Order: sequence, then structure tokens, then C-alpha cells
Amino acid sequence: MRLPAGLADGGTRIVIEGVNGPTKGAFVAGPYSGSFDNSMSRSPLLLGDRKRQAWTSFTIRGGALTEPVTANCEVTSRSIDLGSTEITTAPVTYGCLFERGGQRLNARFELREVMGREASAFREERAGEIGFDGREVRFHSIHSIEGTGMTTITPAGYVFEIGERAVGALDLSGEPTLTMRADLDPASLRSIAVAALALAILREPPAD
Repeated sequence: MRLPAGLADGGTRIVIEGVNGPTKGAFVAGPYSGSFDNSMSRSPLLLGDRKRQAWTSFTIRGGALTEPVTANCEVTSRSIDLGSTEITTAPVTYGCLFERGGQRLNARFELREVMGREASAFREERAGEIGFDGREVRFHSIHSIEGTGMTTITPAGYVFEIGERAVGALDLSGEPTLTMRADLDPASLRSIAVAALALAILREPPAD
């Protein structure tokens, strides 16, 4: 993906190893490590109504995290099958709940499919935010490939922002790679690391 200004020529770069391909396993991402598990289902048609779901759980430890954090996440979408076409009635949403030391955290992660006037007819755009350890970080999908004029239908990666400032980016065009500004405080590092892992292991239910 094409990195935003301020990240392309510097920052901390972390490759997230072990998450491309398998539905469950262990990962290593620089000073972070942990495990993940994915599953998905598609409900049978009921009067043309189809619901797709996927579940993800992961545990991440190390780096800026003082204790391991566990997340339980769900992806959902809904559509109506009319035979020759399928109409989306509930766009893709992806949300996570978090625990630390067996206690539920006052934290949230949500990713949404961009719909309406802001949506592109040629890209599956996504946007969302994480609120973790008191730090709010917004993110949105990027669909341009570095060094080419090509764009992708599905996200090539995500940019993380605090306020109007780009503070990190997750490149999904190969092995997932997280780049973060070197001057971030620990709370920002924790929020971005957790969000990046949630996005890197996301497997959306297939459309057919």
C-alpha cells in the first residue's frame, strides 16, 4: 500500500508473522506475540434473507502491553438474495470486546463498511476506531499500491490517525506490516498494536 507522508521514510516497522493463511495459530510481531483463532458460518436462506458471521479471538502480549490482552470479535453482514442479484441490508461490521487479567476492559474496537454517498462503487472501503487504555485512534482503509497507479477492491491496508495526524499504517498487500511513528506514547502504541492485529487476522465471510 502507499504509505502517508511522515511514515514512508521513517518510523518503527513491525512485520506480523504467522497470520497469513491459517485460521488459527501463533503469531510474532516484533516485541509482541500471541495466538489467534478464526471461524465463520453462513446461515441458510430464509425467504431470501442471508446472514454471514465470522468469529475471531486472539491474545496479544509483550511490547507496550504491561499484561496480556484477550479479544473476542465478531464480523456480521446481512443481505437478501433475489436470485439474479443480492442486495446488502446490513453492511459488514467487525467489533471486539477485550479482557485483561480475566476482567472486562472498558475498551472498544469497531470496523464498519463505508456506505451511502461516501462509498465508492469500485472499492470495499472500511473505517473504524479503537478506544483502548484511554486513547482514541481512528483508522480507514487504503486501496492504492505503492509504486503503481493500481487500486484494489479490498483494502490494501489501513492508516491510523489521532486527531488529524497519521500515526501509523498497516500494509496488507503482502505479509502484514505495521509502521508507527517513533515518537508515540505508550497508550498510543498499545491502541495501534491491538487494532493492527485485529485487522491483520480479520477474515470476512465470503459473499457466495
